[in-house]
Amino acid sequence: LASGEWQVVAQAPEGEAILGMDAQGRVYAAAAAAQTISVWQEGAWVVYTEEHGWTPIDGDYAWDWGVPAQRAVSDAQGRAWLVTAQDVRVFDGQGWRVFSAEDMGMELPFPGDAYPDLQILYDPGSEAVWVGECDWGGPGPVGGAGVRRYLDGEWKGADWAVASGCATALSPAEDGGGWAAVPPEVWRVDPQTEEWSSLGAA
Repeated sequence: LASGEWQVVAQAPEGEAILGMDAQGRVYAAAAAAQTISVWQEGAWVVYTEEHGWTPIDGDYAWDWGVPAQRAVSDAQGRAWLVTAQDVRVFDGQGWRVFSAEDMGMELPFPGDAYPDLQILYDPGSEAVWVGECDWGGPGPVGGAGVRRYLDGEWKGADWAVASGCATALSPAEDGGGWAAVPPEVWRVDPQTEEWSSLGAA
């Protein structure tokens, strides 16, 4: 929106859907199976393939890419983080790095049994990337892989009190800790001890 008028910044390539925009103004688009990903930067679409670290989305998880959403989260280093239905991916402006569920210490359901839903949050205070996961099926959540944190090149959380369960909300705390909603409880992590305490049922 400029001078009261909307201007088209980028139109997704044919057959692809917009996935989001990062703080650097880069726009991301991909087709359902995401064999490649297109990034709008410096006024043109650039296609990234396996040669650039991007890997195709498993066909069983491709359903998640049919719904455009704000998926790009920028960190202090100018990198953009995206979540798919099966993993977390980070783009440094040149190439991609893919963190699998196994890398994060998560076990995701096979689609059809339940649909995995990952959400991501960047905390500028601690420079940590937080990931929460919930499995959806039937009338509502049916479990999940809980909460994980990426900081200083390492994923943590596989042994936390919130290492399992449906994580529905994440929020950073001013002291460098964090909050997580893993129904029916709300949890808070101490940034010094990395111990989680429950505030009780919401």
